[in-house]
Amino acid sequence: MLTLPPTPPEQTDQTAETDLSSAPTTNAESLSAIFARLAEPQRPFVLGFAGKPKDRKAWGGESWRADKSATDNPAFNWYFSLATYAPADDGYHLREKDCAAVYGLMLDDLGTKALPLDRLDACPPSYVVETSEGNFQAGYLLKEPATDFDSIKALNQSMVEAALCDPGAKSPTTRYGRLPFASNGKADPAFVCKLAEWHPGRRYTVTEIMDGLALAPPKT
Repeated sequence: MLTLPPTPPEQTDQTAETDLSSAPTTNAESLSAIFARLAEPQRPFVLGFAGKPKDRKAWGGESWRADKSATDNPAFNWYFSLATYAPADDGYHLREKDCAAVYGLMLDDLGTKALPLDRLDACPPSYVVETSEGNFQAGYLLKEPATDFDSIKALNQSMVEAALCDPGAKSPTTRYGRLPFASNGKADPAFVCKLAEWHPGRRYTVTEIMDGLALAPPKT
């Protein structure tokens, strides 16, 4: 059974304009806010590297601990999982069979391969990162970390079918998203990622996301 610390205070005004005065200034602060209810031994994964992502061959990364993991080089491509993992006998692995819970879902390529960001106005996301010029990743954090992975995969598929996410960005139990204090090495010169929205207290149930975004059940 998943045992969680007390729920942090929740932001209730979901229509307020962005106020980044209390936003994090490091990736570590971002991760600590997203995983505020994280309890050992579960851990998310992070991955950082220089250069172009297409040249990267190993995408395993490492399990993240606030007191040990360094994620502070803004020249790196930095990624993180919105899922957490339990240790196997030989350590931590970014794989579905070790996934313990999903803390949220990420919409990829809003504004380019997916619909514009303003399509989310009726159900504002928990955070938004501009990952290249006019291209965004938006995260929806969950009120309770999800262990029903079928429902999370169905929600992800509904988002894709509604053109709210790049169709290649599936597998929410193992998917990486970008951290805000990082560079996108796909561009030349590299694009400096920007935190555009930050509301980690804005959390939803699966049903609230489905209803708020007017999503249909997945066809496939």
